[in-house]
Amino acid sequence: KSGMKGFLTQKLGSNEQTRFPYSFFWWQGVDGSKILTVFPPGGYANPVQRAELLGQLSMLKGRHDVNEELVVFGVGNHGGGVTRGHLDRAFAIKNGKGEPNLVFTSADRYFDHLHELAATHSFPTWDDELYLEHHRGTYTSQSETKKNNRRIEQLLMDAEKLSSIAHAQFGAAYPAASLFNPGWSNVMLNHFHDILPGSGITKVYSDAAADYAKSRAAAENAIAASLKKIAGNVDTRGGGEPLLVFNTLSWKRDAIVEAPFEGLSPKVQVFAPDDKPVPCQLVKKNGKTSLLFVARGLPPMGYAVYHVYPKGGSPSALLPKSTVSKSGNVIENQFIRIELDPSTGALKSVYDKKLNREFLTAGKSGALLQAFKDTQNAWEIMSNDPIPFGAPGAVEVVENGPVRITLKTTRPLQNSTFSSSFSIVDGIPLAFGNVETDVKDHNVTVKLAFDLALLNEDAWFEIPYAAISRKAIPKTQAESAKFEVSAQNWVDYTDTGGAAGFSLLNTSKYGYDVKQNVLRMTLLRTPTYPDPEADQGRHSIDYSIYTHPGDWREADTSRQGYAFNYTPYVFRAGKHPGKLPAVNSFFAAGPDDVALTVVKKSEDGDRLVLRFVETEGRATMASIKLPWKPASVTETNLIEDRIEPASLYNVSGDTLSVPLGKFEIKTLIVSK
Repeated sequence: KSGMKGFLTQKLGSNEQTRFPYSFFWWQGVDGSKILTVFPPGGYANPVQRAELLGQLSMLKGRHDVNEELVVFGVGNHGGGVTRGHLDRAFAIKNGKGEPNLVFTSADRYFDHLHELAATHSFPTWDDELYLEHHRGTYTSQSETKKNNRRIEQLLMDAEKLSSIAHAQFGAAYPAASLFNPGWSNVMLNHFHDILPGSGITKVYSDAAADYAKSRAAAENAIAASLKKIAGNVDTRGGGEPLLVFNTLSWKRDAIVEAPFEGLSPKVQVFAPDDKPVPCQLVKKNGKTSLLFVARGLPPMGYAVYHVYPKGGSPSALLPKSTVSKSGNVIENQFIRIELDPSTGALKSVYDKKLNREFLTAGKSGALLQAFKDTQNAWEIMSNDPIPFGAPGAVEVVENGPVRITLKTTRPLQNSTFSSSFSIVDGIPLAFGNVETDVKDHNVTVKLAFDLALLNEDAWFEIPYAAISRKAIPKTQAESAKFEVSAQNWVDYTDTGGAAGFSLLNTSKYGYDVKQNVLRMTLLRTPTYPDPEADQGRHSIDYSIYTHPGDWREADTSRQGYAFNYTPYVFRAGKHPGKLPAVNSFFAAGPDDVALTVVKKSEDGDRLVLRFVETEGRATMASIKLPWKPASVTETNLIEDRIEPASLYNVSGDTLSVPLGKFEIKTLIVSK
């Protein structure tokens, strides 16, 4: 769905444990789509040696009954491309008698030819990821760069959504130029293979941080301008100071709101749009005070106006009883109870109160920090020589209010310090964790481990716009080779039989391993090559624990992962009349396995692009609600070229009904 006719990879030639079996194959995605793929036996820096070429041709004839090879030639790493020697050897073969027929071509022309060849040859299908048994350290190296990439991609997509609403609904100018450059262009530049993977030199990451700062500013400026325009059309009158809370996700949700707010007294009160009081508390971080409360039932891709009385305003208002409580080192709400073990600084219990089930193995730990000596470079990972942490300090009660209770403990590691915090929030079915550290050690890998009272051969991992399973109990050499794997917002481990599961959500981490019933997330790596300062200094790593009945699909883990990453925006709107009500939704998507991830202005013309995806691997009928009845609907691919024939869809008033296959990505362009 992006106009690709083929894919070429050579990296699989670096596999360390197994040999990839095909050179020509159809690579099938999780949605069932396929792309014709070439894995040339000579790699991407073929020296064009006659004997080697003849051997490669013979292998391809035996493997695929194909008597030809695509030769990608020249000098690779730190080289200069094609040399005179390559050309001399190529022309000697081309002009020699009885030699293989040699043709200079381009990748574009070759893939046209390969599609013709595929019509007469039954190339195999590879229905799995192309896992590289090498360079696994790149999932984690340069933690802050990866965190910046995740967060700024989210900010830019939110900026597009909010700018689209402000533009289409209220006539605001759409900031296409700044969202592209420095917005997306800097983010895309830093996707280069030695920047985002963490395998660059020191100067690369100071440059990348400066680029990300420019992209962040472009996104935040667009968000602020759009919220101001939207809020200006909302009736915000009422008591106290109005706060417009905006949810950019396409479904209704409860969300934690943490808004910087000065001049608040301990008597501060917050009222929901229905004029009922909600529990709130003051929290301090980095010397700044914020107002904390939970916004219930935030409308999909819409807002709700709350009212804050900074000094208190209604002594007779009856607050609903908070569900959070603390007893010693145990904190809980109506959903979940966790217990901190002061001897390890980790959790000794994660108990789901609705399921009446303990999720940690008896006598074992959850969220246990583990450190390992790792002398590999930034590309590789080695984590089997443990480094002991020092004894944890006393358990601190950091927060103890009606909204959130937080416990904290700190442990030394050689010259570094690691603080682990655990929180429970009123009415939210997750336990929240944070690791703050000041790293001063080199050649160390740090992981966070959960020893689960569950057992399954498979664990599930979110990948871009989909999810795949991998073996927790490997049976083949290829499965065993996946000792460190990648994931996006979440990883899930559900007990055999599917009665209950454990999802680990994150906001910035990509490296994981699951061995038997132990799930680990890789937090940091400090290799000294090629950047001797890699991951030195301060880090703050957020994650959350979601225990659930059923498997990850039944539990809507995908939505929980989105919600943990996309916090709502808060805008101090001021009091004024407006044509919009105090609670309103602009766009929405359903059912539960459909996420509307992109709303943006089209690249061609003045229409809106809607991109949505099926998130649970099963066909469904998507329902997309718009702010108005569309005058026209066009289906396009990811680069906004029209798809013919278009999917069958139905328009009923302001709602589109569109069939979606499993994990299918669909893009529609609509006009008012």
